[in-house]
Amino acid sequence: MRLIRGIGVVLALGAFIGSLYAGTTGKITGRVIDKETGDPLPGANVVIVGTKIGTATDLDGYYYLINIPPGTYTLRASMIGYNPQEIKGVVVKADLTTEVNFYLTSTAIKTEEIVVTAERELIERTATETRRVVSSQDISQLPYTNFQAAVTMQAGVTGVNIVRGGRDDEIAYYVDGMLVNSPVYGGFYQTINNSAIQEMSLITGGFNAEYGQALSGVINVVTKEGGTKYSGEVLVRSDEILPEKYSLGYNRASIAFGGPVPGTAKKVRFYITTEAFAREGAAGFNYQPEYPIVKAYETGTDEFRAFVDTAKAYWYDPRNSYVDSLYRDYYEDAVYWQNWYKDHPYMLPHTWRQDYYLQGKLTFLPFENVKVLISGNTAREQYARYGYGVEQWFKYREFRNRVDLRKRSQVTATINHVLRNNLFYTLNIGYFYNFMKWGVADKEYEDTARVSFLDKLIKDVRFEGYVPDPDTARVIIPGYERYNFGPGNPWGVGDQSNVRFVSTGDYRVLHVHTEETKNFKWDLTWQANKYHEIKTGIEIRAHKIDFYHNSLPWDPNPFLDVFHTTPRQASAYVQDKMEFEGLIVNAGLRLDYVDPNYNYYLETERIRPDTFFVATPEDTIPKEVKPKWQISPRLGISHPITERQVLHFAYGHFFQTPPLLYFYSTTHKTIQQVMQRGNEIVGNPDLKAEKQIAYEVGVATQLTDNSALDVTAFYRDIYRWIGTRSVIALPQSFYIYVNGDYGNVKGLELTYQYNTKYLNFRTSYTLQFAEGTAADPFESYENSYYGTLGRDPRTGQPLPIPHSIIPLGYDRRHTVNAQLTLRTPAGTGPKGILGDMLISVIQRSQSGEPYTPRDYKGNIIADINSERMPWTHNTDLRVSKSIKVKGVEFEILAEIFNLFNIKNVTGVYETTGLPDDNGMAQFIRVEQFGPDTFAIGETGYNPLRDINGDGELTPEERYETYLMAMKDYLATPLHYGDPRIIRFGIAIRF
Repeated sequence: MRLIRGIGVVLALGAFIGSLYAGTTGKITGRVIDKETGDPLPGANVVIVGTKIGTATDLDGYYYLINIPPGTYTLRASMIGYNPQEIKGVVVKADLTTEVNFYLTSTAIKTEEIVVTAERELIERTATETRRVVSSQDISQLPYTNFQAAVTMQAGVTGVNIVRGGRDDEIAYYVDGMLVNSPVYGGFYQTINNSAIQEMSLITGGFNAEYGQALSGVINVVTKEGGTKYSGEVLVRSDEILPEKYSLGYNRASIAFGGPVPGTAKKVRFYITTEAFAREGAAGFNYQPEYPIVKAYETGTDEFRAFVDTAKAYWYDPRNSYVDSLYRDYYEDAVYWQNWYKDHPYMLPHTWRQDYYLQGKLTFLPFENVKVLISGNTAREQYARYGYGVEQWFKYREFRNRVDLRKRSQVTATINHVLRNNLFYTLNIGYFYNFMKWGVADKEYEDTARVSFLDKLIKDVRFEGYVPDPDTARVIIPGYERYNFGPGNPWGVGDQSNVRFVSTGDYRVLHVHTEETKNFKWDLTWQANKYHEIKTGIEIRAHKIDFYHNSLPWDPNPFLDVFHTTPRQASAYVQDKMEFEGLIVNAGLRLDYVDPNYNYYLETERIRPDTFFVATPEDTIPKEVKPKWQISPRLGISHPITERQVLHFAYGHFFQTPPLLYFYSTTHKTIQQVMQRGNEIVGNPDLKAEKQIAYEVGVATQLTDNSALDVTAFYRDIYRWIGTRSVIALPQSFYIYVNGDYGNVKGLELTYQYNTKYLNFRTSYTLQFAEGTAADPFESYENSYYGTLGRDPRTGQPLPIPHSIIPLGYDRRHTVNAQLTLRTPAGTGPKGILGDMLISVIQRSQSGEPYTPRDYKGNIIADINSERMPWTHNTDLRVSKSIKVKGVEFEILAEIFNLFNIKNVTGVYETTGLPDDNGMAQFIRVEQFGPDTFAIGETGYNPLRDINGDGELTPEERYETYLMAMKDYLATPLHYGDPRIIRFGIAIRF
């Protein structure tokens, strides 16, 4: 009923209501003119060649064609008494208008049909926002297999999903008009094969009212449809042919095929693409002591047995004849692994991955004015993780680190119905399913059922443990053991302070959750006249979420997070795009509605900083969360100053419902259970939408026929960012999500491009100041629990978060991108061997992220985030050679990432500013390891620390091996970018 009432509010806005609809079509407008007299030609026919799309000009010679899928077309204008004219290479982009004018000559002047090629405009004269469009051809020329890499090359993008200084959950991803973000985490969890993409556009500011659930940007992907002719591609990439030192066991293969369905007169077309990807990981060191200690254990004291049980010593019984050979085996094994990563600098354990992906689209044309699209995709990703955050805890703990399994499916039915040549609607019905699970893999199943390459690719990984019934039960989950830091590594060293290598036990989480979303969306587009294009519609999204997260599954009282909920969302917009001579105005109004459909207990209004919380009977009474809605106005203006220069301005209020995890986390517990466990972050179903007020102004100038420059300045205020607040209580304090953080971002974007037939160059520069109170919702929690900002020397309590804004942790002040693409014409070089080559070079340079300097005791010694990591520089290269044989194209290619093998620093220790040394080794002394020397058979001897292998372990060797282990642990590869990576490939296209 509440959802129906919410829709009623939407309907009250007026007769036409809009949806959360991403544009998937564009528009062509122009004029047909008599070339000799300059008079307009009313009644002239304008058609898209090869289609049934066409129209006639009005009394002033104007025409418009709407509902055109992105692509490159040929237009033809004709009229009785005039020679027809064709214009080839007309590019149509989603949401944008392409202007094409015709100049016809009278048949009194005898001439052949005129065919010209459209000039590709380098600036978007009808865009009222900052929009970067990347075509399928642009993507195919890059060495990347993920279209998001193409996104990071655009101005305003300073990291993966970091756009104009926003958090990484602030981008809305649309695929064929449907929002595909995860409702739980807010991120993008789809997989799209590059060969399936027709066009991708990034809107970094000023997005129209039709776009919602985004603060930083919108990424709109339009996938390919099958054509009237058959086409296909097979593409294989691999690094297996490289020497072992450089190979990562990388293999990726994709197949794409499309065309008409036989026997349907080309009224039914299909396009299908599939991809499989596998990557190996390094073999893991799995040292388990098996020395003959039985007799000594049986005759030893209780203290000695406890000593052995905790793996603090290894005992050798010298009376056994095989002791020396056993010791030698372990010694040699240690030496091998101490050198292994030096010989394999590119390979790490826990980095294997096996994915597959399938996408298809059917296009039906039952009538001339109706198009029906049925599209779907399914994907499976499974992979191991190397790091525990940025720590190397599980580097030498084979099989017991985190493994992820993700499975997704989506199906969408779309009806596009043209009612008149200026009016059409689109109806979408969709279903999205997402399954995510992570934990520790079942080793027995891995060793017996997932052995061959094909087994690993096809079969899903299995996990230790299970979700109990009921899932809220606090029980010990079998198969999981508490992790311990210890000597199970090539150095024989492990402790809680400096060398935190896990020796026994497991990764600490078992997680399972599913998300289901059902979409209904209707959108109407009406070209009222040559000046006004009106859009409107409505969308309803119904979610079903089942969530289980068990941190410390070996504990009878774990950190347990369980919720089952069915939230609902609705949204609406109305928008008018007004295109006048010299002025384009995009004005709109948007409404967003969310119903968490949940009860909650704790009222956040009662929680005040530094105030002791006492539970009352009111906290045991469930309270219904009221639905929330907000209206946001949008305004964008584009002013073509000249034919080659455009000024645009945009202003808007933008809202985004926070990821639903922050609404429901840990809400299955009573307030008493929360306080009993302590250190838990409790969800807040009464959270408000995050809000942004943003401005931007820009000038785009086409400098010459081949070059253009775009300059845009932007300013953002972000309110009600999600944060955490400490709740002081007994017996244990806890935390709660609140709308408590603020962000402010301002910056400047410059883009220059130069395009010719064989040479393309594009470079962009982003100057950005991203500041705020917290870079992510957990900063306040981490400060309160871990004291990351230090502690008050009088009270011992964590110092409070500063009220003034500071540089955000992901702020990069300067970002420079450049891409140079060179094509060689056929026949170049001796016997044409250098012809039909493509060379693409991509350069990305960035200033470093900020960090907070500290002394060796952890105290802050300067302003928060006042120091910067060094700049990073990365050069990627793609070289390919094509050969065409009887309509089939064969391409061989090479891809090199980090061409110059630069060791880019992406993380540092705050005590030194270095990526591999925290400075603590200077405080380690040989005297700390005692005066005794231990021989084989004596308590305290460890062959892994016997550097010279003479059977005696001296204090100096214990000291040296400790420093070597410490150096190994601190030199985490997670503080560096990827090293040089080389791949080769072959493609076949027709």
